Amino acid sequence: MKGTILVIFSLLLVAGGLYIFQKEREERYAGQSFIPERSKDVPLYKGLSPDGSPEYVIEGDHWEEILAYYKKVLPENGWEEVYIQSSDNHNEDGAGFMSSWHKKGQQWELYIGGGYFKNQNQTEVIFDKRERMIVSSWIEDQPESICINEQPERSKDCFEITDKETISEIISMINGAFDQNKERTPYEGKSTIDAGSFQIKVYYDLDKGIYLVSDKGTKWMKPEKEFFESTRISKEY
Repeated sequence: MKGTILVIFSLLLVAGGLYIFQKEREERYAGQSFIPERSKDVPLYKGLSPDGSPEYVIEGDHWEEILAYYKKVLPENGWEEVYIQSSDNHNEDGAGFMSSWHKKGQQWELYIGGGYFKNQNQTEVIFDKRERMIVSSWIEDQPESICINEQPERSKDCFEITDKETISEIISMINGAFDQNKERTPYEGKSTIDAGSFQIKVYYDLDKGIYLVSDKGTKWMKPEKEFFESTRISKEY
């Protein structure tokens, strides 16, 4: 009888311990929409660990190594880059990166962003499952010409493009840019594109990206070399 009681007591202790362990483990992932350790195609950067909030943390400044790591391993696991933005000043507090990735057939995107915070001397990284970015067409009919003003704040003069192939390429890139509902990140470069039916304001950074703003909304696209070459909005091209 005593032996049976001891066995039951031991089983209760084990069950209680497993319950506490499971509860503590779930608390570590509180608020996270995506958990790399539970996925088969998003490996966790060595040294990162959940801290009970949506962030993963690692001691020291590692955001550049983490970004380089995911730029390598995610494509190897079938992910396609949607966009990547990173800090120009690597020494400022909170310097880091933002990135978004997509896999064919999925209705969502994986966001990975991180930064180094000097006060805590740690790098914080977020993995987030987000709604797939939408692409809407702004220009249905190709105009006979488009006029581009490289520096609208200095002059009202614009450069007219009449070549049909070039116009088609520019419109294709504008229509293919992702719709953006979030607040626009300020980029220093500013130009305008008069597409006949309406005007598009272009805010750009040669390394970070391009925002297109019109009465139809806001779009974002990667700083494609072809866009700058076709539109000639930057003297760099």
